[in-house]
Amino acid sequence: GKSLEGMAIFEFKYKQIGRKIAYYRKLRNLTQEQLARKVNISKSALGKIECGRYNRTISLSLLMTIAEGLNINLELLLKFEDLKMDNEIPVSSEENLSSKGGDSDLWK
Repeated sequence: GKSLEGMAIFEFKYKQIGRKIAYYRKLRNLTQEQLARKVNISKSALGKIECGRYNRTISLSLLMTIAEGLNINLELLLKFEDLKMDNEIPVSSEENLSSKGGDSDLWK
């Protein structure tokens, strides 16, 4: 069967992903409701994802859609090695943010 340790690490990553989603959502000044509507999931599902309590596997396509809704590169949600602090996610540089939609509106 699956090792418990592997599961724990996996769930930890979900928590990290959820935390990053919440971080970038706030950075974009979006409410949970606005982001949920953008990516076509319920607000409660998004809330669970952000808390790491989403009980189903988060599909990659859903993560891609969320990243798109936040206008960031998917790698930003999936990279863990740069997380030194538990409660704060450093944005290492502006070029990490996808320039796809232009970031100028971020800095009004």
